[in-house]
Amino acid sequence: MSSTPFTTNERWNSLIVHGRPQAILLKAIWFVAYTLSNMTKQSVTTAHQRIVEVPLDQFVAHTKRIVPDTVGVHLMLSDDLPGQALLMMSRRTALTVVDLLLGQRIGTTKQLGSIEQSALGELGNVALSSFLNILAQPSWGALKPSPPAVVADPTAWMLDFAKRAMQDQQNTIHIIDAHYHAPATSSTIQLWILPSGISAHDEGHLTAHTIESS
Repeated sequence: MSSTPFTTNERWNSLIVHGRPQAILLKAIWFVAYTLSNMTKQSVTTAHQRIVEVPLDQFVAHTKRIVPDTVGVHLMLSDDLPGQALLMMSRRTALTVVDLLLGQRIGTTKQLGSIEQSALGELGNVALSSFLNILAQPSWGALKPSPPAVVADPTAWMLDFAKRAMQDQQNTIHIIDAHYHAPATSSTIQLWILPSGISAHDEGHLTAHTIESS
């Protein structure tokens, strides 16, 4: 199989400079919390946020930090701002979030059927769209994500992502890692944005830059 050489993306490199986020990226991360608040009717806050540079050979080990029984919503980013996104939460939190989205008493949802998965997919779609809307510059045009897909096993998806990165000769994977907390949920909602085309800041070493909450 032929491989595609890694290419940089000027837009991402203007948003993350030397591994650190610019102000507009911080605003986009915060705006996801605002969107989640509106959709769940909860006061959702940003509990933790950072940018991590992970050497490709350490990426699989890094994904093991994801707790078992995690549900994810996967979306591709816009062609003009390439990358992927994964909104993750524990299954228990997902059941609670569905109840909040559907206006039901908490504890009503017992399983994630087609209606429940559709609600979670819409949550991921609207949250990521709000993220991209903040980042979109006038000269860029609209940034639209792909339709959402609910992922039962995010870890398996990430292994496939690592294989594709290897084929593309990408040595470092960047992760915009944000955690959001809603009062009604038992654990945080985690958003991973995996941009494509960012120049490595510290090649070969795992580095993390914590983003201070405003």
